Amino acid sequence: MRILFIVFLLILPICSYAETKTITKTAKVVVPENQSVEQVKQYTSERLFREAAEEAGVAVSSSTVLVDGKVSKDEIKMQTSAIAQKDVKILKQEIEKGQTYITVQVKATVDSGELDAFLRQLMQNEALKQELEQERKEKLALEKKLKSASKEEYDKTLSAQAANIAKAQAARQKQLEKEISNAKQQLMEAQRRQQQEELKAAKELEQIQKEYMAQDAALQARIAAEKDAQAKAEMEHQALLAELAKNALINDKTMDIAANDTVEIIAMDAAQVRTNFSSLVNEYKVAMDANSKQLEMYHKSQLAILEKQKFTEEMPKKGEWDNTATYNEKKNAYDKRKADFENKKKQDIAELKAEYAEKKAKNEKDTKTSLLKALKPLYERLKKYNTGMYISSNTSKAVIDFGERDLDNMELPIIVQYKTKKYNFTYKFTSLQEFRAMYDTRASFKAVPLFGLEPNGAKGAKPYLTGFRVVHLGNNKEQFFSVNADYKIFPEILQYEQMGDELNPKPKIQETENTQYIQETKDSADSYKSSYKYHTSDTVTFTDSYKSTYYLYGFQAAGGFNLDIMNIEFAMQSHWRFNRWFGLYLNGGVIIGFGGLKSLLQSNNDYDDDYYDDYYDDYYYYRSSSKAETTIDSGLAGGIGLDIYLTNNLLLFGEANIGYFFQDNGKNSLAGIFRGGIALQSKDMSRGSLRFNAFIEGILSETVSGSTPYFGIGILF
Repeated sequence: MRILFIVFLLILPICSYAETKTITKTAKVVVPENQSVEQVKQYTSERLFREAAEEAGVAVSSSTVLVDGKVSKDEIKMQTSAIAQKDVKILKQEIEKGQTYITVQVKATVDSGELDAFLRQLMQNEALKQELEQERKEKLALEKKLKSASKEEYDKTLSAQAANIAKAQAARQKQLEKEISNAKQQLMEAQRRQQQEELKAAKELEQIQKEYMAQDAALQARIAAEKDAQAKAEMEHQALLAELAKNALINDKTMDIAANDTVEIIAMDAAQVRTNFSSLVNEYKVAMDANSKQLEMYHKSQLAILEKQKFTEEMPKKGEWDNTATYNEKKNAYDKRKADFENKKKQDIAELKAEYAEKKAKNEKDTKTSLLKALKPLYERLKKYNTGMYISSNTSKAVIDFGERDLDNMELPIIVQYKTKKYNFTYKFTSLQEFRAMYDTRASFKAVPLFGLEPNGAKGAKPYLTGFRVVHLGNNKEQFFSVNADYKIFPEILQYEQMGDELNPKPKIQETENTQYIQETKDSADSYKSSYKYHTSDTVTFTDSYKSTYYLYGFQAAGGFNLDIMNIEFAMQSHWRFNRWFGLYLNGGVIIGFGGLKSLLQSNNDYDDDYYDDYYDDYYYYRSSSKAETTIDSGLAGGIGLDIYLTNNLLLFGEANIGYFFQDNGKNSLAGIFRGGIALQSKDMSRGSLRFNAFIEGILSETVSGSTPYFGIGILF
């Protein structure tokens, strides 16, 4: 048996081989009430790993030759700690019939080479054990033999036994030395492999760092190229702004107006200035929009470059000789590099967005600054026209009359009549002698009407009366008298000032000191709803020229051309005008309807054929009277109307009312009353007003007479 075992040990290295195997075990277990899920998971995983190790041991032992025909499983269990990698997870947690169950799965990676080495060592130990047991048996047999042998035989046998023991000990010593040498060689080989793995990992990390640095350098190069293109576009944009400003200055110099030009000529120039103003604003807006789109394009391109960056380094794998502490150190270093990469990516994106917002704001500010510089000559020109005092080519002259002299205050009342209006002023003198001389020659006084300009439509300009220059032709002394003129500001002036306020916001001041300023700023925000009020030579205030509320009272009448039917309404209306074009009003009134008016003009005994219908049949002649009876119906009506302003004086209107009528025949009924037409009214309806309506009226009713359209007129005060 010993010889057979030794032969087996000689051929064992040839027959055995190392194999790495992953074994998966799954078990469904109950969770007792006095234990937690983690506790059950822990002892279940230990049991499953032990079973996996046993399974791996059986698989390895199948490639070996057993000692005396068997290898103990208990001895193989000693190698369960040699499992290279363990993985535990709970696949499912469920409750069945009030009891909690968990399904635990383990994965064990086992190197069968280690088990083979263990088995070889085990078998070698077993062989040595058998040799010692054989020697013990031989020794016992020898001692038994010696008891019955002579002294010479005993010494001889003892010497032989000692020689055998010495020989066996020498063989065992040699075997142990060989095993120690092999163990040292295996240890050195393992250390060499570990060093190679560490060196390989270091080289891989260095290569990853080099690749990342190369990617970052390429990224920075792409971003730098984008920024260069962006800077070039910005230079082109600034050159365009400078060219526009230069052209605006040239155009302004070509539009100088002579001091003695009439307001009609200046109005044409103002219209041209408004056109140039609008064109310049549009050109700058196009330039700003183009530059903004280019900035946005560059920003999106750079943002896409940054967002596409990926952390390409792979998660480190656990080496053959890495313990838990070493592997965790590698993993923590990897996690730190990944976190640093993500943080730098987020920081770069945030900086890029902040840079884009800053450049966008700077682009708008620079463009508006250049635009204001280019518009300033046009703004000053329109402002001068808006508040200027220009003569008119109109031949209409102002007539001067005088009131009672005030010698104590050296004042002379002057009444200036221009067109249909009269204006009262007070002419002041510096001395009584001057007063007397100029009064005695008062026929030499002359009043010259002066005009400013206000917007007329989207691009035009029209004159408005600002006051009179009263001059004495004898000594050429003159005084200016302003009138309370309401006029609109050119919207370009408000637009320019609003842009200036946006670029240079006014500092906040105390509320108690800023009430009037806030109100004026609010009123001036709408460039089409503001105007200067009470024009004087040194003060200007704001007022709304469109919004107004007024009430009208009067009557309206409608009927057919034959005057057979007529409806008369005594009406009261409340009007609200809320912008340049539209207004609403409520209408209410008492209506009296007359039917059969023509019958009042005829006698009851007058048998005019017009009042009879004659017809025949085969046997008889018939005559029937068609003379209408006079009826008077009364009713109440109320409704809503819409005004459409063509001008401040001329407008279209439509009106819908619901009426309730009390008829002569005792029947009452509802009716719809609809009107539409044209109206002519005073320019300023809030200061005493008159309105004339011409309209077509229709009444929809089954019982009220006069259900066909009629023509009507109305006068309201």
